Amino acid sequence: MTKSSESEPEPVPLGDMSADDFRRHGRQIVEWIATYLSHPERHPVLSKNQPDQVKHALPSKAPERGEAMEAMLADLDRVIVPGVTHWNHPGFLAYFATSGSAPGILGEMLSAAFNVNAMLWRTSPSATELEEVTLGWLRQLIGLPEEFEGVIYDTASISTLCAIAAAREAAGLDVREKGMGATGAKLRLYASEHVHSSVDKSAITLGIPTTATMMFGMGETRDHRLMHFERLRELQDRNPGFVSFIPWTLQPDNTPIGKRFPDRIPGDEYLRWLAIGRLYLDNIPNVQASWLTQGLDVGRQGLHYGANDLGSTMIEENVITPAGANHRAREISLR
Repeated sequence: MTKSSESEPEPVPLGDMSADDFRRHGRQIVEWIATYLSHPERHPVLSKNQPDQVKHALPSKAPERGEAMEAMLADLDRVIVPGVTHWNHPGFLAYFATSGSAPGILGEMLSAAFNVNAMLWRTSPSATELEEVTLGWLRQLIGLPEEFEGVIYDTASISTLCAIAAAREAAGLDVREKGMGATGAKLRLYASEHVHSSVDKSAITLGIPTTATMMFGMGETRDHRLMHFERLRELQDRNPGFVSFIPWTLQPDNTPIGKRFPDRIPGDEYLRWLAIGRLYLDNIPNVQASWLTQGLDVGRQGLHYGANDLGSTMIEENVITPAGANHRAREISLR
């Protein structure tokens, strides 16, 4: 063997993993998963990693040669697992309920083996018809009428986007043919303060203007409020669709949360955060003061603290009035 050939790496056989190797490594991984699911107490629910800790533990460039599966599993334990927030942990109570299960994991193995894309019946008759049947079972379980049909999406956010798009199409505006701008329509979408941020993102994506809000006074810290501003600013920078920002305060009467936080946010604190919001969210064109929760006097002062809008009169309001917001204003007072 010549010197030059000694420095060259041995050729790696092309193609997928052999069936024997797949069986051997598959048993290793299934055993690893079974142990992981059987002992959640071995892991903290929330990762204790510092920012960039995983990135710094990985090579800065893609490796030229593959590693043995044993080395990859060692990296899994050493690098990846400490950086995982464990959604399958019984102590995980954030965001969404866990949707993972041992049968589901085995089902995903089979799905990965088939690797089908069921965009049409012909591309996978079994996947298409199985989806129709199982969603029919779901419809029956939740009591929807037979005319309802369904489709499985990859994420809840995409389902929100498609649902709003379907509602926009049902309005009969011919948006698909004309485009949103050509219709001249001013659409309005109603949602509670508890909805996922995907609702705002979907409305912006579909050309429906939206407002950004912040309800505060329920025990959050100063940093929580600043994080809310930062998140709104990032969303607006990424896809500018918020036409205004409306901060308002918790009305605690007759509400479960009011039993924990019965004290109302005073007017001076409200005005201070209104002003901070105006300074921080300079990429949102309008700021509205909430006379409905703070009263007309504080609302008018808000116009000197960065707000350029007081809102309008309300024909009927059944959300915060029962919670103790009893302020009233005539149209002439808001002009």
